[in-house]
Amino acid sequence: MKKTLAVLLAVLMLFSLSVISASAVSQSSALAWAESKIGTYYDYDGVYGSQCVDLVLGYYDYFGQGPVSGNADDFSWNAVPAGFTRYSFANIPGGIQPGDIFVNTSGTYGHVGIIYSVSGTNSFVSIDANWPDYSGQAANDTGEDNRAIKYVTHNNYSLWGVIRPTFTSSPASGSNESWRTTDAVNMRSGPGTSYGTYTTVPAQTTVTVTDKIVSGSYTWGRVSYGGYIGYIALDFATKLSGTFSQSWTTTDAVNMRSGPGTGYGVIITVPAYANITVTMKYISGGYTWGYVSYNGYSGYLALDYATQN
Repeated sequence: MKKTLAVLLAVLMLFSLSVISASAVSQSSALAWAESKIGTYYDYDGVYGSQCVDLVLGYYDYFGQGPVSGNADDFSWNAVPAGFTRYSFANIPGGIQPGDIFVNTSGTYGHVGIIYSVSGTNSFVSIDANWPDYSGQAANDTGEDNRAIKYVTHNNYSLWGVIRPTFTSSPASGSNESWRTTDAVNMRSGPGTSYGTYTTVPAQTTVTVTDKIVSGSYTWGRVSYGGYIGYIALDFATKLSGTFSQSWTTTDAVNMRSGPGTGYGVIITVPAYANITVTMKYISGGYTWGYVSYNGYSGYLALDYATQN
């Protein structure tokens, strides 16, 4: 009897923790989680390879909620986890927003993804898996680029509606920088020249940089301009003020290295659930690396094993 009660109490405690985690995620950290999957083949349920539904199931899990069943079009009616609310398109309060799960019910199976930035009533950039649809491929085929998670621009897209998380009202901890463009510069959907262009930011425009990522031969800043949120090459801008930083917490024990790659030496192993400060990010070798400070040490840590506070 005592053992049974102990098991029941343990289950209740785990359930309580999952509910707490569902209400303790900020919009910026949720989007950062989705961005961390860019370029990966994410098969959450181990069925049919990397599908659009897998990304949403992982998103639910990030909020501490269990998976649901069904194809993409079933998200217009299937179970909605605690901390989420489903809205048909005509009834979305305030219109679509970053962090919403969009639901499309057209075609054989429909399509779902995570809205990243909004440019119109039903026009947006999202983070999608398996787009365009390659469901006819062999499930173990990970060589097809269309199965990889990526930024996708949807213009005047047919939406059934959205599933919206309940985000924390407090912004993610950290600080931003103010920059001014020195030339006209393209704003892109991701940190690299291979990403599509949203718009051109004119010279002498002051922007707020909320993220900094070194990718390729440029340092990219995440900015907002003209109703878009995207990345500009800071090589064509001048810093005015501020010092960029973000607060993150490790989710697993992870090595701090002397450079942004697994080939660099290990300085120290940072334990799980440690608070770290990120002052720059680097994309290298399939990982997003953060230059971090922890316990008197500074080095590079794979942010795939951490979450933004």
